Amino acid sequence: MSYYIIILMNNMYKGKFFTLIDKYYQANKLNIVKQTKSKLFIKNDKIDDDNILEIYDDTVLIFKGYYNIAGVYDTTTFMWYWSYILDYVDQTICINKNTIHELYKYAKKNNNNNNINQQDIEDISFRTSNNSLCMNSINNILPLIKLLLYFTKSIDYILVYYDDNKIMNIYNNDNSIRNIYVIIIKKILRILLLNS
Repeated sequence: MSYYIIILMNNMYKGKFFTLIDKYYQANKLNIVKQTKSKLFIKNDKIDDDNILEIYDDTVLIFKGYYNIAGVYDTTTFMWYWSYILDYVDQTICINKNTIHELYKYAKKNNNNNNINQQDIEDISFRTSNNSLCMNSINNILPLIKLLLYFTKSIDYILVYYDDNKIMNIYNNDNSIRNIYVIIIKKILRILLLNS
């Protein structure tokens, strides 16, 4: 079964609809995570009870915005878990299960317009109807994350790396990374782009 999934992922998501999704992603992506000194803070804003992500370069706030967690990739087991099944994560910051399942219906609707091939529809159905997936790389879920961004009109995603000591980083600096969380940026509150 895993072999079948990996074959699909290597050749996945081509056609007019996915070209449109990639254009949306390229037009909206932020590229704010290039600095190796970046520190990440996640907090809950008590004013409007939404979730806020802050990214600092040393002590300078370079980004602040609303976010959700899409899921986590475990590098030791090669498993992707949608965030709504993670019992150790506050469910108010997770992408809703219904939103994930709606991705399939959305893609199928575009299939009726002949914008997506049937093989891609079946792959999206499989990935959105399962709580967890075996895959050989975090990169295999990223095309579906781009579809999620497009569907929810979100802006970008950030990969957050946790090492064995549960230290968060937004850059991968060594091989001790255990979990990679995919954070969806919903709305920008503040951004300061530094020279890269």
